[in-house]
Amino acid sequence: MKKHIQLTGLCTMPKYFFHIKRGSELVRDEEGSDLADAAVAYGQALACAREILTTAIAHGQDLDGEALVVTDEGGKQAVFVPLVEALPPRIRGLSRR
Repeated sequence: MKKHIQLTGLCTMPKYFFHIKRGSELVRDEEGSDLADAAVAYGQALACAREILTTAIAHGQDLDGEALVVTDEGGKQAVFVPLVEALPPRIRGLSRR
C-alpha cells in the first residue's frame, strides 16, 4: 500500500490548462493540471496530442489546423503544440510532401 505525505504550505506547483484548438474554436480545459513547469507541460501536451492523434486515425478523422494550447493560471500561453508535432519525425516529413 502506498502512503501519501501531505505537505501543506511548503510549495505549490503552477496549474496549466490544456485547451484543444480546432480551427477557430477553442475547447477549454476547465480543470487544469498541477505541473512543475512549462517544460513538463510541454511533455504532457505531446502525450495528449499523441492520444488525440491515435483516436483520430482510428476513426478516419481529419486533423488539419488542430493544436493543443497550454496556458498558465493567468491565461498566458505557455506552450503551443500543433498535433502534427506529436508524430514521429519520419512520418511528419511525409505530411509536408
